[in-house]
Amino acid sequence: MRLLLDTHTFIWFFTGNTKISNQVRVLIENEDNEKLLSTASLWEMAIKQSTGKLSFHLPLRCLSHSYSILMTSVY
Repeated sequence: MRLLLDTHTFIWFFTGNTKISNQVRVLIENEDNEKLLSTASLWEMAIKQSTGKLSFHLPLRCLSHSYSILMTSVY
């Protein structure tokens, strides 16, 4: 299954937030599922980290290494 995680879902998953249901957590943890993250989400999280509104226990690049990154473009 392909899973496109939005910014909040990614953040909530890695911070252990209970706003994610157990069903969603199991889907994300399943290594058979392809996890996708958009460049816009990476950009948004980088901004939040730079302003001190978000922090992870590991650098963002380490957390996102097992995700396929969707490139976004505007035409």
